[in-house]
Amino acid sequence: MFKKSIIFALIFCVVFSCKKNKKTNSIPTQTTVTNSPYSISTASVYSGSFNSVKWTNIISPTYTDNGAFSEVYFFNPARPDPDYGIGSSINKLLCTNQVIEFDTVYKGYRNYSAVNFGNEFWQVLGSNGIPSFNYFNNNTPSCNNFNVAPDSISKSSGFTINLTGVVNVTTNGFEIRLFDGLNSDNDIYKPIFNGNSIITFSPAELSAFNLTTGGYNGYISITLENKQNLNFYGSDFTFSKKNLFAKPIKIIP
Repeated sequence: MFKKSIIFALIFCVVFSCKKNKKTNSIPTQTTVTNSPYSISTASVYSGSFNSVKWTNIISPTYTDNGAFSEVYFFNPARPDPDYGIGSSINKLLCTNQVIEFDTVYKGYRNYSAVNFGNEFWQVLGSNGIPSFNYFNNNTPSCNNFNVAPDSISKSSGFTINLTGVVNVTTNGFEIRLFDGLNSDNDIYKPIFNGNSIITFSPAELSAFNLTTGGYNGYISITLENKQNLNFYGSDFTFSKKNLFAKPIKIIP
């Protein structure tokens, strides 16, 4: 779930993991390499985290912010919460044949532009205890139409959103969040499932929300996430892809 401190702009991370085979000076291209052998991981600690995020944030009726963000951390020793923290560098990290540089301030690999969000091809040339491996991540969460949220909602009537064609969401990786921007205790979260989801917010659920006094006073966000835990050559990594939508709304009587 989104943290309750997120009010307007969406900030997202992408994290990817690394493996080590025989050392090589040449980087294979996507057309010449297949996935390295892997298995589903049930580990409690991980050697790396790959997070990819794509977002659409409707700031106003005339301005929409679109973007993508990638962030990858590697850890030795492995740690139980690999999403954040000081990570170590490896020999080289590529996403869809583009080199991702190590950020010496944040101690991770960061990329602030889209790198083929729909079909990522990760190449890890490992070191510092991280193995080298290759992995295609085309498990992209999406739906037919994000922009189904209304411009205003009525506390006394409630409202319904019909989200269709949802694919590639995994357990605990999907939600609609409604909040009034003033009191985080009023946040409402509703689950989204693969296929079609009809999400209803009742008047009783909206009763504590603050009313708009002239402009937008609330926000609604939709999060679709695909999360995998995979083991490459004895090391465990998490792979997360998030597709997000957000817009301001008016809360009326």
